[in-house]
Amino acid sequence: MISNEEKVNLSKFISDTIELNIQQSNTFLYNNNEILNNYSMFNVPEHINISFIDYVTLIINNFKCNFVCYIYALIYMDRIFNKCNIYLNKINMYKIFSISLLCAHKYIDDDVYSNKYYSIISLIKLSEINKLEKIYLNKINYDLYVKNDIFYEYVSKMPVWIADIINNKKLHMGF
Repeated sequence: MISNEEKVNLSKFISDTIELNIQQSNTFLYNNNEILNNYSMFNVPEHINISFIDYVTLIINNFKCNFVCYIYALIYMDRIFNKCNIYLNKINMYKIFSISLLCAHKYIDDDVYSNKYYSIISLIKLSEINKLEKIYLNKINYDLYVKNDIFYEYVSKMPVWIADIINNKKLHMGF
């Protein structure tokens, strides 16, 4: 279990990381509408009326998953970006983050809730979560395994306090 302070720091870190990715891809994205249109399945049709940092905080406070799941989610996000040329934007970041975390949670943790529970937390309709989960897993060829060296490469690029949590709590067990 992580502390409330760690949850706040984690929310800020994830939000900042994803926002930075958006800034880096914006120029390309807006100059190439074909890519945006090809992956509109992740674009939110109705605007979620919550800031992304508040959304990530909502997810972290209610998803009830292992801390490692958040790191896996970031790794999975990179996988889908690399395999499908998906670029994050202010429209799709909510769904891509949520589905990445859902897949990580189901892969890592034994005790998971139904997609109905996660649809309530993520503010994404159940039918859409079910559809996006299938699409997402197909796009990454069900490649959910993360080698230790990849995991620790990601951890090494994160703030020191994240590595401390991983090492002190011995959270990564070589999934």
